Amino acid sequence: MRTHSFRSGLLLLFCLTILTSGLSASELSNPAVATILQEQCLKCHGEKKTSGRLDLRTLESMLQGGKRGPALIPGNVGESRLLQLVRPGAKPHMPPGNKQLSADQIAQLETWVAALPPNKAHVVSDKPQSEASSKASQATGDPAEIETSRLILPSGVDPTLAIDLFVSSRWRDKAVTVAERCDDATFARRVYLDLTGRIPTVEQLNGFCADTNSDKRRQLVDRLIASELYASHLADVFDVVLLGRRGDRSLQERQQHGWRDYLENSFATNRPWDRMAREMVLARVSDDTDVRAGWFLYERKNNYQEIAEAVSPNLFGIRIECAQCHDHPLAAEIEQRHYWGLVAFFNRGKNQNTKAGPRVVESAVGGFQKFTDLGGDAFDASLTYFASATIEEAQPEEGAEQKDSDDNYRGAEAESRMDEPRVPRFSRRQLFADEILSAHPLVAKAFVNRIWAMLIGRGIVHPVDRMDSTNPPSHPELLEWLSEDFRQHGFDVKRLIRSIVNSRCYQLNSIPPSPQALPADFTYGLAKPLTAESYLNSIYLALTDQACTNQSLMNQFRSDFPHVFPEEWTATLTQALLMTNNPAMNGLFASEQARTIDALQEMTDAKTQVEFAFWKLFGRQPDAEEMMAATGYLEQRNGTPAAIRQLLWAMIGSAEFRINH
Repeated sequence: MRTHSFRSGLLLLFCLTILTSGLSASELSNPAVATILQEQCLKCHGEKKTSGRLDLRTLESMLQGGKRGPALIPGNVGESRLLQLVRPGAKPHMPPGNKQLSADQIAQLETWVAALPPNKAHVVSDKPQSEASSKASQATGDPAEIETSRLILPSGVDPTLAIDLFVSSRWRDKAVTVAERCDDATFARRVYLDLTGRIPTVEQLNGFCADTNSDKRRQLVDRLIASELYASHLADVFDVVLLGRRGDRSLQERQQHGWRDYLENSFATNRPWDRMAREMVLARVSDDTDVRAGWFLYERKNNYQEIAEAVSPNLFGIRIECAQCHDHPLAAEIEQRHYWGLVAFFNRGKNQNTKAGPRVVESAVGGFQKFTDLGGDAFDASLTYFASATIEEAQPEEGAEQKDSDDNYRGAEAESRMDEPRVPRFSRRQLFADEILSAHPLVAKAFVNRIWAMLIGRGIVHPVDRMDSTNPPSHPELLEWLSEDFRQHGFDVKRLIRSIVNSRCYQLNSIPPSPQALPADFTYGLAKPLTAESYLNSIYLALTDQACTNQSLMNQFRSDFPHVFPEEWTATLTQALLMTNNPAMNGLFASEQARTIDALQEMTDAKTQVEFAFWKLFGRQPDAEEMMAATGYLEQRNGTPAAIRQLLWAMIGSAEFRINH
């Protein structure tokens, strides 16, 4: 039985189908566990105090343990001391006093410890490291978690081969069962959705399946990456990743001021990712930057903390907002000074409508601020960021008034571009781009991890925006190798995507090979919910053979299906109501555009109709149970247009159509 197959018996129970189509997975990192530790344990075993020399803020410190040894043993619930001491009646008992964790909290801790791979060995290097490199390794997985049998590949190896070798090496280490390679129709549907944001047409599907060329999958990947739809789809995805869903007006402004065109052009021309990142943080005109990228800062309207909280996860893969008031409670390597240091790099910027258009003007003075920790101590915010050096800047004397002057700006460049804002000689944004962004190890890793998640269904580090010590990579050597390969090849986005979709793990079928199969092992094709744009364009293509032409309906889908990289996803009542009660959706099934309904009406028997519908919408043929239910439904109603519409409506609303698998 197919994991996500359409069940014809639910034709008229669409609401139930869509509301129960969510997926969930057991994670190595669990937000509930983080909450338990923060609320119950870190007062005595955290930043301010480490009783018994035990620090429970990171997985590494738990494994290192305190006076009594390691706090936990990965995969071993019975012998993990952390679990022994929180159970009722334990002596000594934790938390101390009369406090007692609930049965549900203890169960969550047990589930988390049981899910930690027992075949991983914790390695503590006896070689001295600088503070920056040591803390960077905690977040990037360099020495933090190492497989018991390490595979080392030199640079220059074909990246698809490298992926296959690293992933299969883990399969062998864990002795896991792996799914079979998916068939051609499944591959075509999957790769069209991933690279163009819509399902293939019947003609495209038939043509690919009929092709006898042994290299046809690679050739299809190359054609799709070269297509206009590829650039448009990636622009849809990264528009949300970088700026979020902010409503119709924001979409119009992004279009009006060139942000959307910038994204499409960048992905079409294969603009290097490090260059795109640089252009977004500089937000100015120069010989090697496109000022349209500055909308990344401009749309945040001088909210410097919001800018910092966007720069960190989007460019470095780290959520930093937890360090606003104190060092990160669980990922100790992320400090409060990193948060306010990142804010300082951008707090001299100010939105301004200039003759050249909207710009983020940067002042040469001001922007000095202090931050206070939980103990009440105040500190100057210096120009620094996680795993980076501190950039020296002369601080004004307290109470002294700073005066700006033309001498603080680059005169020659300002005169050559009279309509563009002048640039400070000491530009904090320039220093951030040159000193922090350009050499930071997480820039390549964060992007590789995000693209992996987009195509595979889960990041090597999961979630994609929490690449800290609490979330070790499932395949550290693979992430390290791919990231270095990405850097060495000029942050080539198309090359990275091509390498992943040509790999074996991308092309596995979506049926879990065993009940014990874990998503983090990549032993089968993981389900990926379609984005709003992909979902509606695929609905239109299924019914009309064209992409969506109703902008109002598309905006409604964007509002009701907002997520692109959800940690976990489930359908909602709002989504069900959109699919059942929205006049535009209902009208689409009855409009003259719905050519698929006309085509089905012209067919002579219900069996042929059902086979065609399944092939067009799902890229497969119905099984015996589905065929019996669907043909019976049509025959009972004499194949009327209304019956055909109900069949298509139920298929489009099913979990199978809603996800890419």
